[in-house]
Amino acid sequence: MPISEGDRIGTSDGRAEIHFGKGNFIRLDAETKLDVLNLPKKDDDVARLRVWSGSVYLVVGTLKKEKGIELHTADSSFYVLDRGVYRVDVRENRDTEIEVFEGLIEVAGEDGSSLLKAGQRLEVSEGRFASKPSSFIAVANDSFDKFNESRNSATRRQFAKAYLPEELSDFEAELDEYGEWKYLPPTATSGCRAGSRTTGAPTTTAAGPGCPCRAGPGGPTSPGAGRPSTTDAGTGASTSAGTGSP
Repeated sequence: MPISEGDRIGTSDGRAEIHFGKGNFIRLDAETKLDVLNLPKKDDDVARLRVWSGSVYLVVGTLKKEKGIELHTADSSFYVLDRGVYRVDVRENRDTEIEVFEGLIEVAGEDGSSLLKAGQRLEVSEGRFASKPSSFIAVANDSFDKFNESRNSATRRQFAKAYLPEELSDFEAELDEYGEWKYLPPTATSGCRAGSRTTGAPTTTAAGPGCPCRAGPGGPTSPGAGRPSTTDAGTGASTSAGTGSP
C-alpha cells in the first residue's frame, strides 16, 4: 500500500512495516501511531517521521547525508548520523526511551543534545534527559525485538542470482518466500496479477499460492524484468500492514 506525506498510520493488534528507500524501514509494534511528515524528494531529501505513541524500530541501510532521517516525539527529536538499527518507545505519560543497537544518533531535548552510539540507551521525560546515556545488552528481550530480527533476516537475504533490479531488491526475499519465479517468453501473457509486467524483455512473475501461473523452478530472467506493485513510484515508500502479527 503506497503512503504519502501527511498520512497517519496506526496499529491495533497487528504490526506494520514501512519501506522508504533502499534498506530503510520503520516498523510499528501493536498499539502504535505514527505520522509521515516528509519523504525524500528531489528538492528535499530528508525523511521526517513523528511517533505519537507506541514502539518503533528504525532500520537505516542507506543514509545519503548526516541527519537525512529524523524521528520526532512529543518531547524529543532524533537525528540519524549513521546507518544502523534504532528502537524508540513512547509511553502514555510522554516519556520517551531510545536504544541504539547499531549506528550513531543525536538526541535533542530541552536540555540540549546528546550523541548515542551502539549499545547505549537514553530516557527523555517531558523534554528533559531523565538519565545519562547508559549501556545495555543488545539482545531480543520481547516479541517486538524478535519480530524486528526476523524481518531484518528476511530483507537482508542475499541471492546468488538477482531476479529484480537493484531498486527493488528489498522486496526480493518477500516475493521469493510466498511464490516462485517463472520465466515467460517475451510474447507470452499471464493470467496471474501478482506483480508481473510484460515488457520487451523476459518477464518475472511472483506466483502466490493457488495462482494459475504457479509452476516449477523458473529459468533465467533479465535484471529489469518483473516489477512488483508494492512500491509507490512517486515516493518509493510502501507499507506492509499487519506483517508478522503476534
